Amino acid sequence: MPLPVVIPAAGLGSRLGALTRDCPKELLTLCGQPVLHGAGLELEAAGITDAVVVTSPSKPGIDAWARAHDLRTVVQPAPLGVFDAVARARIEEPRFVVLFPDFVHLPDQTALRTLLVAAEAVPAEASVYGLVRRAAAHAVRMGPAAHVSGVGDGLVQIARVGPAQPTGLHTTFAELRGTAHSRRLAGGDDGITDLLQGLADDGLLYGVELPGTILDIGIPAGYADAAQRFAHGARWRR
Repeated sequence: MPLPVVIPAAGLGSRLGALTRDCPKELLTLCGQPVLHGAGLELEAAGITDAVVVTSPSKPGIDAWARAHDLRTVVQPAPLGVFDAVARARIEEPRFVVLFPDFVHLPDQTALRTLLVAAEAVPAEASVYGLVRRAAAHAVRMGPAAHVSGVGDGLVQIARVGPAQPTGLHTTFAELRGTAHSRRLAGGDDGITDLLQGLADDGLLYGVELPGTILDIGIPAGYADAAQRFAHGARWRR
C-alpha cells in the first residue's frame, strides 16, 4: 500500500539570496516548470496520491500549485523547521515519507519509487533514507554521513551516522519514517543524529543509494548546476 507523504515547503530559502526575494525556491523554474514539478512526478511514479504540502502564508503560489494537483495543504505560520512542519501535517499512519521538494532527481524523477521498492524488505519499525554518494565538489547539501554494510537489492543497513564528510554516502532527498522513528522523535529538529544512531544501534536504520543524480536547488551552486543541466539537454519525465 502506498504510504502518505509530507512535503515541507514553508522554509525561507534564505541560502539562495536574491533568487528567492520575489519567488519561493520551490517555484524557481527549470525547463519551464517549477522545481515542485519534480516532487509531483516523484509522487506519480511511486503511485502515491495521499500527500500533504506544508506551506506558509508568504507562499500562496505553492498553495495554488498543490491544490491544482489535488494535494492537501496545511499552513506553517512561521519557519519553525521540519519537525513542526511534519507535526502540522497530522499524518495518522505510523509510517510515512518526508519528501524534500528542493531536491530534483535526474534522469527521470523516480528516486522516491526506488527508495520505496527497496524499503519493502525492512520491518515497519525501521526508517529508510535516500543515500547519495558525495564527491568533494558535489553541489548538494548533505545530511549525516552514513557508514553502511550491504544487505542486497539496493538496500544497505546503516551501522553508524556522523557529521557530513567531503566524500562518502550521506542521507538526503527523502526519508521513510518507521514506527520506531516516530515514537522516539519527542520534539524539535535538534538531536537528529543521536536519534538516527539510536535506530542504527537497534538495527532499525537503512538506506538506499539512489541511482542517477540528485540536484539540490536549495543552494546557489546547486541551482546553478541544475539550471545548466536543464539548459543543456536534461528534461523532465513526461
